[in-house]
Amino acid sequence: MTNEKKLAPRSVHVTVAALRFLYRVTLRLDWDLAQIIPCPKASKTLAIILSPEEVLHFLGCIESFKHQAILTTCNAAGLRISEATRLKPEAIDRQHMVLRVEQGKGQKDRYVMLSARLLEVLTNYWRAVRPTGAWTFPAAVVGEPISTSAVDAHLP
Repeated sequence: MTNEKKLAPRSVHVTVAALRFLYRVTLRLDWDLAQIIPCPKASKTLAIILSPEEVLHFLGCIESFKHQAILTTCNAAGLRISEATRLKPEAIDRQHMVLRVEQGKGQKDRYVMLSARLLEVLTNYWRAVRPTGAWTFPAAVVGEPISTSAVDAHLP
C-alpha cells in the first residue's frame, strides 16, 4: 500500500487495524500480528515558523479589532485559540506580568508570560471595546465567550 498506492502512513494504519481486528477478534487467531503486519511510522514534520514581519502582515489583514487582539494574544503568549477565547479579565496579572490560563489542554491551569507589548494590545482592546461580563472576549450571546469557530471565520 505504501509503495504501490503511495498511501500515507495514517491511511495504511487504518487498514492494518482492520486486519488485526479481523484476525484477532473475528477469526480468533492467536498470532503476534505486530510482527506479521507492522504499522508504518508517520514522519513528523516541523511547524512553519513565520518571521516577525509575516506575523505583523497577517495580523494587519484581520479587520475585527477583537479578533486581532485574540490572535495577537495567541501569538505573543503561546496560547491555543480555545485558551485565548476563554480568558477572563482577572486572568491578566499586571503586577507579575503573567496571564493565568484556566482549564487549558488536559484541563490544567497554568501561567504564561505577559509581554509589555501584549499588555498594551489588551489594554487598547479593553479601552476600545469595554467588554461586559465574565469574559475578556465575549460572544454575541450574553454570558458566553466568543467561540473558536467565530474567530476562524474571520481569518484571512
